Amino acid sequence: MSTSLFQPRSGLKHRTSATLAAFLCVTLACIGLFQYRVYIDGGDWGFSVCPTPSETARTLSDCGTSVPQPDPTAQIANFLERVWPSYCNSSYPPYVHLRTETPTLDFQWLALHSSATQITLRGPKGNTIPLQELGTLPLVDQKIYVLPPTRDVGEHQLFIGDGDSPISTFQLYPHQCSCPESLPQFSERYKCSERAIQVVKKSIARCPKKSITRELFQQVPFYGNNITIHFAIVANKLYCKKVHFQKCPPPRDDGRASDIVLHIQRVLRRVKVPDMWFTWNLDDGPLLPPYAVHPLFSPAGTAFNRDFLLPDPYMSAWKSSGEDLKSAIAGAAWEERKAKAYFIGRPTGGPYHYLLHATGAHRLHPRLHAVELSRERPDLLDAMVTADKDSGTDVSSFPVLEKLVKSGLLETRFQESRQNEFKYNLDLPGNSAAWRLSFNLGFGAVTIKSRTPYYTYWQYLLEDGRNVRMTEDMLADLFDVVEDAKRRDADMKCIAREAQLTAMLDLKQEDLLCWTAHSLIEASSIMAFTPTMEDDLTLVEDLGLQDPSTCQCI
Repeated sequence: MSTSLFQPRSGLKHRTSATLAAFLCVTLACIGLFQYRVYIDGGDWGFSVCPTPSETARTLSDCGTSVPQPDPTAQIANFLERVWPSYCNSSYPPYVHLRTETPTLDFQWLALHSSATQITLRGPKGNTIPLQELGTLPLVDQKIYVLPPTRDVGEHQLFIGDGDSPISTFQLYPHQCSCPESLPQFSERYKCSERAIQVVKKSIARCPKKSITRELFQQVPFYGNNITIHFAIVANKLYCKKVHFQKCPPPRDDGRASDIVLHIQRVLRRVKVPDMWFTWNLDDGPLLPPYAVHPLFSPAGTAFNRDFLLPDPYMSAWKSSGEDLKSAIAGAAWEERKAKAYFIGRPTGGPYHYLLHATGAHRLHPRLHAVELSRERPDLLDAMVTADKDSGTDVSSFPVLEKLVKSGLLETRFQESRQNEFKYNLDLPGNSAAWRLSFNLGFGAVTIKSRTPYYTYWQYLLEDGRNVRMTEDMLADLFDVVEDAKRRDADMKCIAREAQLTAMLDLKQEDLLCWTAHSLIEASSIMAFTPTMEDDLTLVEDLGLQDPSTCQCI
């Protein structure tokens, strides 16, 4: 009688096979975890799956002096015994105007030294344009001025004092007008960072040119189904395609999806993008496994995922409305802040590495652990995990949340953030890289960031000891970091100032537009096909677009 291939094995053979399989799984998991620890400690922000030693060798600036980091081998050896970074002392010029001109944006602003007087902005017709003084950022000694929406097209001139010569001259037109330029023209007008452009090229370059076929692209929905949106750009207009349960076009009252649409349409009004397909991930964290090569854009990534990165839609919304600057101005002066770390957040997160999920291992929730540490040392840490603002106080339908409430680790009453009252803000990602980190940098406090596998597109800008402080992902050294910060108050004030400069100078709205434009155009080069109207596309109407007959491009 023949033996079936599906017949269960018996006795020793079965036990031996099971043992070998278990051994292999544990071995692979251990190797993966070792690589994960080395990778996170290595300092590279993960724009390739397998960073080389040259990629992980970074330079740490201490406000003027370049201090080489140890080589990767030394970094691995020092993982458990970390070397404190060299702190910045002072590289900030005592008198400087940080922003004397602005490109065409939704929210246009200038940053001038607080000693500047008699500030005048003149339009193309020689008319005086009123400026609104938003407030002062004391750490950088800058006053923020907001321009009204641009009506007149052409040259604008900024004067300070009673001089006859302008300190800056720049061109403006209404931001609702569609005036797409070539990528080089756009990059020059919006002063796109060459460093950011190189990071984009490095990220996209892992996929060969013309390597994404129509068949390969159609596999993307299986990674997300209803949390991805298929977009197409045809003749510089945005379209979507309904696949499975995806909403097309995205509803205007869906915060994340609508912010994504608005951000892409802002880009298309300014730069010419080739006809192309791409998919946007609506979830917080990355989706693509390491072997995938699909053009999926996400707001966060890890060393073990293959998602391309674009700005988080909430980040785009805040930058285009000026909320980040308004919140920064509302903060207390450094001397008035409490010398302790602060965290408030929702109960998201938990075991976040897929290798840990695969092996069934358990990791403490870092946010809940922060609450426990706060009870242990209230003089160093004020941490709270609260219910969502809209979820109410009834957690009876959620057994896990109910347990957390009974243990005292979760507050059911939503509380507004008080991060502007503290010198140190703790950044603890949940299920992805926390999108608020970009705003925390500008709030006039030192951000203490946990070493997690998640990163956002702009985290190559962060340097431990210059504009941020780092702590272990499960906060093992948090108390040491805070106590060290309290001893070095002048250094911490310098780090807070450098962080605010990073937020103001490197994370402006135009920086988000530049990154997105270059990412889309680079991604278009890996596509082996282009969309057509026969692909059942739906136009995503640009509701913010001004009547073309009333627009004049420059």
